[in-house]
Amino acid sequence: MLLQDKLLTLKVIFYSLIFTVETLFAQTSTIGHFKANEDSIKSLFQTISLTRSDPEKLTLNQKIDSLFARIVRQPASFEYSFDSIRTVGHIYSPDRAFRILNWNIPLEDGTYKYFGYIQTLNSKTNIYRSFRLNDLKEEITVPENKELDANKWYGALYYSILKQNSDRNTYYTLLALQYCNLNLSKKIIEVLTFNETGKPVFGAPIFQMDNQFKYRIIFQYAAQASMNLRYDKKLKMIVFDHLSPFEQRYTGEYEYYGPDLSFDGFEFKNNLWVFHSNIDLRQPAEPNR
Repeated sequence: MLLQDKLLTLKVIFYSLIFTVETLFAQTSTIGHFKANEDSIKSLFQTISLTRSDPEKLTLNQKIDSLFARIVRQPASFEYSFDSIRTVGHIYSPDRAFRILNWNIPLEDGTYKYFGYIQTLNSKTNIYRSFRLNDLKEEITVPENKELDANKWYGALYYSILKQNSDRNTYYTLLALQYCNLNLSKKIIEVLTFNETGKPVFGAPIFQMDNQFKYRIIFQYAAQASMNLRYDKKLKMIVFDHLSPFEQRYTGEYEYYGPDLSFDGFEFKNNLWVFHSNIDLRQPAEPNR
């Protein structure tokens, strides 16, 4: 019996080693596959940077998009960083429930086209999904009052994700930058939720401002100016530069707007982002109400 037990133990160790080696080989093979695609994407972006023709740029970008589509079908890609591609943003939600990959392509007329993917991973069910983002901002009238989805997306570059739990839902608040043209840029506060089928939904009427409820907040300002929009942990608020025209005669012409050295903010309270004006950023005091 002792000899049989030893043989059984050796057999278990042998098969465990085989499984470990096969797993490591599969992981190495997958990472190698991602790295090869990453190198191809990086090369295509470099070619785009040297290309002036819009049709050529968009054709090259179709190849980039196709490579990303192939990559994000695989659950293992959720943890792959794509660090060598500086032209592609990749940002996780605080709870790592999803990640956004996105980029833009500059066009000859000074405008930009935006592209991206959302990858979701449910830690409880281990179900992975991916969604392609389709930039149709030109077709969206009054975007401050619209609920959108992945198929009709208000394209922008996301650089921060906040998480807020409400009574009925989990809100992910996104801070974004949108280059519009040679004269105008935008900063955006966007809310992302996931519906009962797990699909992304952009926008929700939770921004309370001037006795109105908006689905998203959009700031417009001169392209040569710089606007600060960030989350302040001490104040527990989204804080941002107040924008004003450089001269009163330019009121309403946002390509002539810029920061005026005052600050406003949004505080998450009672399941809403509530607007506050004239925030004092010099000390973590209560905002003016």
